[in-house]
Amino acid sequence: MLRFTVLAAAVAALAGSTTDSYTFNQRGTVAAPRAALHDGQPLSQKVRIEGHGSSTIHSAIDDRADGGPDTGGSAAAVTQKQVGGAIRFRSGENVDFGVEIDGAWSPTASTRDGATVAAPENAVVDVAFAVRGSTRPNGNGVRLGWVANLGGSSSPIVRDNSGYVSRDEAFLFRAALVPSFRTGIVTLFGSFGISTEADVPRTVYVDGNEDDPGVQANTTGGAFTVAAGASIDLGNGARLTGRVGDALNSEGNYGGQVDVGLAFDVGK
Repeated sequence: MLRFTVLAAAVAALAGSTTDSYTFNQRGTVAAPRAALHDGQPLSQKVRIEGHGSSTIHSAIDDRADGGPDTGGSAAAVTQKQVGGAIRFRSGENVDFGVEIDGAWSPTASTRDGATVAAPENAVVDVAFAVRGSTRPNGNGVRLGWVANLGGSSSPIVRDNSGYVSRDEAFLFRAALVPSFRTGIVTLFGSFGISTEADVPRTVYVDGNEDDPGVQANTTGGAFTVAAGASIDLGNGARLTGRVGDALNSEGNYGGQVDVGLAFDVGK
């Protein structure tokens, strides 16, 4: 009887400990959505190695920052600077595939929904598999390109004002149609697509029946992306690209972006 009483008490204590629930606060940094990278033209050789960078000119998110530090449900500040690189491999005449890696930093002073926040300065890291292609509707230099990115985004997050930076990953997807016109060494192009948006919720509820989840970043929806630019063939497989773009959702725009890239095609 004594053994049964002790065992029952232990089970009850364990059950009580697993049903306690609590909440914690957090703040983090997420990358601004951007148009998928493509000028609508196929690779000229077997492999392309490229680097790219972007800067946000002005963000409508800052204009919404009229609340206090506890306003809104988002704790995610959006980055304003981004650099990265990619390696691509030609697969057939008009298709290439590869991997893109980006780092984004310099968060805004406000969250996505306008609350003031001191977000981590650590870089957001994006890794995505990319597939690109194009078709030629006619023989006059016009192409219709397409591109899709699939991967993940790792956000730096601080929990409960501890000062310790942890990370959580969110799903990343981009896709776009890219009309393109090439004349001589110059290609003019546009980009119309979508990109996922990441968010760091300000408050996280932890059910007592679950393990402590740690910090959290989530994919919360999508933004419409637009861009336009030009690329120039510099000779010997080198190509310089510049474009301007933006990402828009139902609440406004993330801010005009200026992108510059330099690529080298190698291998016959």
